[in-house]
Order: sequence, then structure tokens, then C-alpha cells
Amino acid sequence: MTFRLFAIDDLINELTESPEKNNKELTRYIPIALIACTEAFFRASIAELVDKGEPFSQNLTKFNKLNIKFDFNIFNAIREKKVSVGELVSHLIRCNNLEDFNINLSYLIDRDLLTELKTFQPRQTGISSIDFAKNYHKRHNIILESVRKTFNLRHIFCHEFATNVDVEFRIIKKFYEDCKIFLYHTDDYIWHLIEPDAPLTQTELNISAKKEFSELESQLDKVLEQIKNREFHDGDSNVDPENLDALMNKWKEYRKLKSDLQANNFKDGTISPLIRYKSLSWTTKKMIAELVEEYDLDSASH
Repeated sequence: MTFRLFAIDDLINELTESPEKNNKELTRYIPIALIACTEAFFRASIAELVDKGEPFSQNLTKFNKLNIKFDFNIFNAIREKKVSVGELVSHLIRCNNLEDFNINLSYLIDRDLLTELKTFQPRQTGISSIDFAKNYHKRHNIILESVRKTFNLRHIFCHEFATNVDVEFRIIKKFYEDCKIFLYHTDDYIWHLIEPDAPLTQTELNISAKKEFSELESQLDKVLEQIKNREFHDGDSNVDPENLDALMNKWKEYRKLKSDLQANNFKDGTISPLIRYKSLSWTTKKMIAELVEEYDLDSASH
């Protein structure tokens, strides 16, 4: 969402600084792009919440109240494991207006989203999050009306000929600024729901990344023990524990060198440990997945 909004920001800044470049078609594009970005954001948020699991996944039965049309083309994606449950849900729901978004997300979080946004205070200490929250709290009725009007303009420009509809650039710009406040404030709220205890400072991030790597290292050790203790059947290749340990020691050398390479780009910054542990974790996750698949550990454990 952020990168798409940056692109619209650039367009609006250019049109603001050079009014002679304004034209009807270019101005009409802004609400179209903005609502496309908004819809994508809300679908992604719903997918994240569902895939996060409880308590959000428990509220999925509330969607039975909606008249949802099932797209059977999605079955192939499910069979090939290309989509998650959250992605499936976000694909099926309606996202045609602000009310749709509020109903869908309110069902998942088991409270009214728009009511929550009126008083929500972000944990982030960044100026932008604080400013967005203050602005939303002060002007939420005006902001929501701008969102509704932007949806309406998108519908007119996309589905009607609308040759007699003229909207001044300054009005489009105001709608855009209000929609952006709504999106960023909502994004902070969704992030708070998904990661209520997420680290915020660089020190906290470094500690969290180290903890994640430590947990993955323990998981890798358990997988290796499973492989060594596995009962092999006819046709299976035997695994020599000493050879496996030697292989993993070589791999750990590679893992360390790779993390050093990535962290060295930030060797003088406090972010260096975070980059190092993130690299170690990513490489470890990949190895765990390869070992589980190669040795069919899921079926071997039954």
C-alpha cells in the first residue's frame, strides 16, 4: 500500500506545483488508483488477520450472514496450496464501499472497526503515526465522508460515461489526503491487533530477532534428531549420523558467512545485529523445510 500511495503522492505534488498539467482524465485517475489501493489493503488485512489464527479465525462463521458467491476457480489454487485460508476469505468477500470494509473487518475483530478507530492510540512513537491518529480523532466524520465520496467517484469514472462530471483538482486532493489518513490510521490499528507485543525500538528488534533465531536453531536440532532416530523402511536411504553432522557443520559455516556478508553492509549501525539474525533465521527456515520434505518427516512421525 505504502509504495502505491507514494506514487500517487508524486502525481499530486507534480499537479500542485504545475497546475498547467492538470487535465480532466488525469484528475479522474486519482480516485480510481486510490480505491484500488484501498481495496487491496483491506483484502490483505483480512487475509493477515485470518491467517494469524485465534481469536480472529474463530469469528469466520459470522461471514455466514453474508450472501457470498463462491468462485469455483479458486479450487485449483487450494489444491495446489497456492493460497492460504486468509487469502481465500479475502478473495470471496465484497469490498465495494466503506460499509463493506467495516462489516467484514468488524466480524473478524468482534467489535466495530470505525468505533475503535475513533479512540485508538498507536504504540508507534513515529511522528507520522501520532499525527495521523490526532487528525483522525479530530476529523473522523469528515474523513469518512471523503472516503465514501471517493468510492462514489471511482464508481462513476469506472462504470459510467460521466462526460458531464467535473471535479476540481483541489477537491480530489482533499479526498486523497483524508483517505490517506484513514488508511494509515487503520493500518496502525490492524498491526496492533496482529502484533500487540511487537518490538518498537532498535534494541527490542535486535533482541526479538536473536530470540527468533534461537528458537529456529532448537527446531532444527529436533528435526535432525528425528532424522537420526527415524526407522527406515525398504527402499529408504540410510543416514549416517556422523556424516549428517559433518554436513550440517559445513552448512552452518555457509550460513554464518552469508549472514556476515549481509550484516557487513551495516557494520557501523545499530541495525547490524538485526540484519545478521534475520539472515540466520531465513537460511535456517529454508534448511528445516528442505529436511522435512526430503525425509518426509510428517509421514515418518505417524
